[in-house]
Parts: sequence; structure tokens; C-alpha cells
Amino acid sequence: MKKSDREIMEIFEALDATECAPSAAALVGVDPKTVRRYARMRDAGRPTGGPVIATSPANDKGSALLEGR
Repeated sequence: MKKSDREIMEIFEALDATECAPSAAALVGVDPKTVRRYARMRDAGRPTGGPVIATSPANDKGSALLEGR
């Protein structure tokens, strides 16, 4: 289930306050895996809204081929 922007911000606030995924998850009522997933997205500089797009070296090579690099 997709989280609203407000719920995502609450996850980030709880994680920043506790610095611990299980504790942050307990504060906002989500699974610790959800907290870790959003933290990884934020740390990687990826947007937290919208669909999650898997990235891998194979995708980078394919993109380079399509762009003619």
C-alpha cells in the first residue's frame, strides 16, 4: 500500500529522532522493512513518491545503448 506524503514524512521524522528502524516503525505504526526501504530511497536521492523503479548495472548499460553512448 502506497504511503501518503504525510505518512512518509512521519516515517522520516521518527527515523531521524530514533536513528533506529524498529523504533521508528513502532512510533508510526509501520513495519521496520518499510522504514528501511524509505530510508534507502532517501539516502540514494531517489524520489519517495510514485512507483519504485529497480536499478542495476544492467539497466545502466541498456540506457547507454538506447541513448547511443
